[in-house]
Amino acid sequence: MNIIMENKTKPNKNIQEVELSSAEREKITQLLQREPSALELTFLKVLWSDRFSMKHSYKWLQTLPFKTPQVHSAGTIQKITLNDTYECVFSVTPTQSNLNENITDVERSIQKAIHKTIAQGARPVGMLNSMKVGNLKKEKNRSIFKALTEDLSNFLNKTGIPTLAVNLETNPTFDYKGGLSIFCAGISRKKDAKIKPRDLILCIEGTSNKEVASDLKLNQCITESFEQNIAKAAFAIEEGGLAFALQQLVTQSKHGIEVDIRKMQQQTKEAIEIHQALFAESTDRFILVVDKENLEEIQKLGEKWDLTTLEIGKILEAHQLVVNDKGETSISIPAEILTAFKDLPELKYDYQEQNFVEETKSFPIDELPFPKKMPETALRLIKSPNIASKKWLFQQFDSTIGGANLSTNFATDAAVLNIKESEQALVFSANSNVKYSKADPAQGAAISVANAARDIICSGGKPIGAAICFNITQPDDMSVYGQFVETINGIGEACRKLEIPVSNVSFNTLTEDNKPQIPSPTIGIVGLLEDKKQQMTCDFKHKGDMIFLIGETRNEVAASEYLHSIHQIKETQIPYFDLDFERRLQEVTLKLIEKKLIRSAHDVSTGGLFVTLYESSVANQLGFDITTDSELREDVFLFGETQSRILVSVTPNKEAKFIDFMMAMDVPTLMLGHVTRGEMRVDDISFGFINEITAMSEKAIPELLKAK
Repeated sequence: MNIIMENKTKPNKNIQEVELSSAEREKITQLLQREPSALELTFLKVLWSDRFSMKHSYKWLQTLPFKTPQVHSAGTIQKITLNDTYECVFSVTPTQSNLNENITDVERSIQKAIHKTIAQGARPVGMLNSMKVGNLKKEKNRSIFKALTEDLSNFLNKTGIPTLAVNLETNPTFDYKGGLSIFCAGISRKKDAKIKPRDLILCIEGTSNKEVASDLKLNQCITESFEQNIAKAAFAIEEGGLAFALQQLVTQSKHGIEVDIRKMQQQTKEAIEIHQALFAESTDRFILVVDKENLEEIQKLGEKWDLTTLEIGKILEAHQLVVNDKGETSISIPAEILTAFKDLPELKYDYQEQNFVEETKSFPIDELPFPKKMPETALRLIKSPNIASKKWLFQQFDSTIGGANLSTNFATDAAVLNIKESEQALVFSANSNVKYSKADPAQGAAISVANAARDIICSGGKPIGAAICFNITQPDDMSVYGQFVETINGIGEACRKLEIPVSNVSFNTLTEDNKPQIPSPTIGIVGLLEDKKQQMTCDFKHKGDMIFLIGETRNEVAASEYLHSIHQIKETQIPYFDLDFERRLQEVTLKLIEKKLIRSAHDVSTGGLFVTLYESSVANQLGFDITTDSELREDVFLFGETQSRILVSVTPNKEAKFIDFMMAMDVPTLMLGHVTRGEMRVDDISFGFINEITAMSEKAIPELLKAK
């Protein structure tokens, strides 16, 4: 059997697409103290490419609050401590090609997401999917969305991992290309298996031509090898091939390695060219590091899962990367050369700071036409794709497998996942808003972080880690480089203020039309719910409960879905945002939950207050009767997207305690009204009955997809 099977690998395009600069060549020669071989140059030009080194963004990414200070490459994932026993792995994987060109790339992205998790020794426990598509009124965008949903659900439902949430963002920015970010979470027991010299390096691969079955077997084998304390480290041979896997091993282990390419073809007479062996991308191969004493155990485990296991090398004392072929040394380079690109002066790009707020159109609120019929306007907004019910979409995915999803029967702002043998639970959320990113990259990115964190808070959890996917043309595209740097600055500022360490970053390169892509980030956040009994939901519970709005509503509708969908105004400034107040709001909300002073909590975000009220009513088919703020226009109060606001409901017998507590905390709080049996009323005007509006909202996206 040929270990590098033709139907499982594909050439690495990076070999043809990138070249080393003269400064990079000089740096390599200087570090080697000799002229590099042609193969060594090829090896380094692949690993020094932006796709793997992130060299043009390295300087700025180092400013993010990682748990440990160094980000070595695109494959770096930092574990998050849950308690004395468990750790969490949380990462993001994008689709690397445009969806309309190759919808099957989704399957590879799912495999990569799972492989990232199990390579960290963690068992995958949940997936979140953030989908981006263009205007769904256009037939091609609808085709992309339907194909993406079908392909994504078909494969995810075979993995045995529950889909915890599916986010959908529609915007003309993604016309005819779309995008997908897959967040995968895993849990592992804490271990301290240190790699040491003379440990063995193995290549393990599936033997089945049925890729799904083979991949599932490989995943299970790798997971068990960690759980049985056999494997010390694992690296998937995917993007960048064996070369990138070896680079990750050297960089993360802080030891040298020596591998023999010929040992990868012991069971086949067919010759493998060294370029193919090093750079071919695969879907179901790993390299493992094991102690010598565990060689027989890992081989038995491989046989159990019908896998081939071959010893291909060893760990060295010297910090050197050595690749042998046909009895000769083909590559021999010091390990520090793998990350030497970061010291090149030409990569310290200067960029011109821009005042994005001033450049974006400022729309005078007084010039905005007032809706003639407010109830009809509200219903139009609820039917818009970014707000309409995603029930049809979520039903395509298996969310209950494993029985750990605590959000299945409860309406929550974030997905909640049970941690077995513990009182704790994990909480997950993802957020993106391309309108905000285009208007002000820094503040837009900070708002996305805050919104995702606020969802965690409203579910009773505390944010403990973030994974970030940058949707961008290329990190070195100078036409949007300033926006890219500002985006990183905004994320860093928000994560530091809210004390959320970053665990993983990734890039989704969108290049179909060769137009600059504003770097809009997708932010995934994992939180920890210390006591599952403290889980908070977003649904109204009983008729007669009082409804309060925490936070101040400003006189603005900037960059709102209301302005975008109803008035067709596409570019405006973003809403006002104060990170200091956001932090205080989140801290106070957690205290309200701990003190059991509220019955529900729901973040006010896309669509504004009315949409939040509606969403809080759906689960139990209740309604609301509220009074708007007389000092603001009714549409501004109902549909404006002022940040840092949370809608809560309070039982009448705790109303006084709630008000006293909020006054003591000195956080703006407004009593809106009360929960009703099923009618939605605003200022004594009926906006309809919840059962009718729910049915309308649930049909909105399916009917849109049927349009000709």
